[in-house]
Amino acid sequence: MKITKVLAILIMVLLLAVTVSADDPKAKTTKKDDKTEIRQAALQALIIMDPEKAAEKMEMILNNPQNEKEERMALAMLVHHAPEKAESRLLSVIRSNKSSELRKLALILLGTRGGKEALPVIRDFLKKADDPDLRQASLIALSQLPDHAGVPLLMEIARADKDTDMKRKAMIFLGISGDPRAKKMLEDILKEK
Repeated sequence: MKITKVLAILIMVLLLAVTVSADDPKAKTTKKDDKTEIRQAALQALIIMDPEKAAEKMEMILNNPQNEKEERMALAMLVHHAPEKAESRLLSVIRSNKSSELRKLALILLGTRGGKEALPVIRDFLKKADDPDLRQASLIALSQLPDHAGVPLLMEIARADKDTDMKRKAMIFLGISGDPRAKKMLEDILKEK
């Protein structure tokens, strides 16, 4: 794995990380969490045993998730193990799910997945979303699009977004991209007076 990809993944984790206090009652494991962990392990084992039916198993869980954690896990695994079936599911979550956490994950996964609808959907979220976390997830998704397809929009954000924090983050992702267009733009910014 290239160092830039490792850095991008690290930044994604840092940007989306939520610190939970050890004495927070929500942080303690419950029987419900145990059941989710067991279902997750069972799904992973079934995928190892029968990768041909992985998509079917993940769709089964996504159609009737026990909780949001299980839904997030199945969504991520669907993208990894059955990418051809993932785009429509991701778009459905992005457009209609009530959970902003699931929508953020789906945006980021759509970016890593790519696909013909990825860039327009991500662009839409950047332009229209009021939620700063969804806009930030859209930036991460842009940075993950295959073949540097998100670089022109990242450059536009770095230059013209109303939110200074979004401009700064777009510049970080441009730096990580290593794209020559991004390098030139960043150098030009340094030359400005």
